[in-house]
Amino acid sequence: MVFDSAYKEHLDNLKMFAKALIRGRAPSNLLAMPAHVLALMRVVAPLAVRYLRSHRMLNLTDRGVKFWLTAEQAPVAQSRIAITDRKDALGLPTLDVRWTIGGCELQTMAVFAELTAAALKARGLAELTIDPRLAGRDPGFLDEAVDAYHHMGGARMADRPTDGVVDRDLKVHGTRNLYVAGAAVFPSAGFANPTLTAIALALRLADHLGARA
Repeated sequence: MVFDSAYKEHLDNLKMFAKALIRGRAPSNLLAMPAHVLALMRVVAPLAVRYLRSHRMLNLTDRGVKFWLTAEQAPVAQSRIAITDRKDALGLPTLDVRWTIGGCELQTMAVFAELTAAALKARGLAELTIDPRLAGRDPGFLDEAVDAYHHMGGARMADRPTDGVVDRDLKVHGTRNLYVAGAAVFPSAGFANPTLTAIALALRLADHLGARA
């Protein structure tokens, strides 16, 4: 749930100002602070009461609450990264990135939104308005989707070289002593932060190499 408010910009600037002071730096938004403070005067009382009572920020919803749906993209065999014969300015081979969305994600998101809407309504919590394009399973809805910030994949793990780049021990297929450690070996990319899983794979690889040595 994303709480939308006209005061978000003012709150964000106030947080930036406070963080700069705490860190002993000169706030970059000093000149704009009077305007932000004046705009927040209308909501400062409920903000203070919520924080003092519950030690939590009050989520302002004067512009409503948005339902932000996040989904995992299913692996598609046609998606791949290939090295081309073209060279860049440094003389290195360029890459041909082919990214394909299979389409099952649209059905998954639509069903999830519909189940959520029904559950919220049954409990009298909210009326969820689903985008008509999603409700109608319009493929054009995927054009509005955005990616996240976690780079994963490209050297996926698989038992056979025809299905991936590294084996279950993270060794590159067809090599004797070349390994890949990191989120590149994920067979599929989920939504959650990948750092801890990448670290776990690196530790697992270290144990494997240590045992071999």
